[in-house]
Amino acid sequence: FREFDILRQSLSFYIFLYSIKYIDGKLWKYVAINMVGAFFHIGALMLLFIVPILRMRFSRNQMLIVLFLYILTMVFPLPLISVSLAFAEMVSLPSWLLVKVVAMHEYLNYPREFGLTISIPCILLLFMIIFKYQVYKNLCRRDAVLINLFFCYLLISILGSEINEFVTRFGYYF
Repeated sequence: FREFDILRQSLSFYIFLYSIKYIDGKLWKYVAINMVGAFFHIGALMLLFIVPILRMRFSRNQMLIVLFLYILTMVFPLPLISVSLAFAEMVSLPSWLLVKVVAMHEYLNYPREFGLTISIPCILLLFMIIFKYQVYKNLCRRDAVLINLFFCYLLISILGSEINEFVTRFGYYF
């Protein structure tokens, strides 16, 4: 079953890669193509909200803040999801998404692993980008979008650090 889920998510990711060329031009095409990707995997809907991140150029200070927060949340995960769930239950917000997040929070909350995980290459890559900031600054728009996808992954890792499975599933996209 897990393999089929990965296949569906991969198909939606490939559709997303095709849509990247429309980020600066006809945004409605980007949205329409990613809506098609959502037919394969509902997680593709998240890709509709990352356009501002993909369009921006990060400053060196912003990169350092992301690096600091990423390392900090490796040790001390943000309880953002728990707080959001408590708030959603408090205001009686019924939703299929809420049910899915609660299930992920309760049943897929595996213990965090330390050591040689994906975190080490991410930190090294971020150090390289910061060290070679001038190269990043001079990249063409298309190449900068690909680097910004990496920043999207880091930001999702920071915000979803409480649930390792959450970060892993969205990691497929980046």
